[in-house]
Order: sequence, then structure tokens, then C-alpha cells
Amino acid sequence: MICGPSVLRGVIVALHANYRSRTLCTHIETEFTMSEHIMSNFIASWLRDESGAVTVDWVVLTAAVVGLGFAAVASARTGVVSLASKIGQGVEVTSLGN
Repeated sequence: MICGPSVLRGVIVALHANYRSRTLCTHIETEFTMSEHIMSNFIASWLRDESGAVTVDWVVLTAAVVGLGFAAVASARTGVVSLASKIGQGVEVTSLGN
């Protein structure tokens, strides 16, 4: 992972410190820094939130089970095709009594 949670938290802290150190001269600058503050608080709370972790775990687990199912079908396919061919040849050779 290139940018882990600790790096992102450091960026949030730096943004928050930058927000506190600014002088608010105009109304436009006040709105801009206030929105920065709101966004930095949102990002910080999002990084601490772990409510989606269980969902991610289940998605990964389900994907692994589906992948194993595909692998099992792919490995059994050649054997099933061969067996079906042999059964078909046996049925062709067998004649019904006259």
C-alpha cells in the first residue's frame, strides 16, 4: 500500500494545523478555510470508522469461494468430457436385440 492510514492521518493533522494558523481576512477566505476544516474532520472520522471492514471481509471470502468453484469445475471438465465420450461410444456400439 503506497499511502497507508498513518500517512493520511499525518496529512489531516497538517491540514488542521494549517487551518488554525491562517489569519482570516475576508469572508471568502473564511468560507474556504471553514470548508477545509469540515472536510478534514470528515476525512479524519472516515479513517477511524471501521463499519465497512466486515463487508469487505465477506466480499473477499465470497470471491475466494467462487474462485475455488470455478477452479474445481475447470479441473473436472476434461474428465467429464472424456467420460461422456466413452459412454457415447458404448451406447453407439450396443445394439438392441432383434
